[in-house]
Amino acid sequence: MTAKFLVTTSLVLAVLGVCLLGQDKKPDEEAYQKLMQSAGATVGEIKKNIEGDLAAAAASAKKLNEIFDEVQSFWINRDLEEPEEWAGDVMDAADALAEAAAGGDKAAAQAAFKSLTGSCGQCHNTYREKDPNGGYRIRSN
Repeated sequence: MTAKFLVTTSLVLAVLGVCLLGQDKKPDEEAYQKLMQSAGATVGEIKKNIEGDLAAAAASAKKLNEIFDEVQSFWINRDLEEPEEWAGDVMDAADALAEAAAGGDKAAAQAAFKSLTGSCGQCHNTYREKDPNGGYRIRSN
């Protein structure tokens, strides 16, 4: 009975090992697209509020930072340094924007917003392309 149990257990573990080796360890691009949609909406909130409601702009900047923590993880898992760094730059700019806006410094908040959108643009120009349906997808290199 023990030999049969060991053989069965070994076979199950072998099958699981083969299944795990066959899995793609990179995060799901569909989930990434949802992150990007959320990021775009949040950047829109910041743009709308940075001229008048700095408290709302600060809250949106904090939200954007949380989104980009996940975005950065996506690129880390793809072993691509450049977009990982740009995601970090967005988070740094979002932090600066949140701090400036919370302190009522509109000019500093606007400067941080410009830096933030510049980092977005760098990544989009390098890693994004239109798909046949009119949306966007990650550029295949």
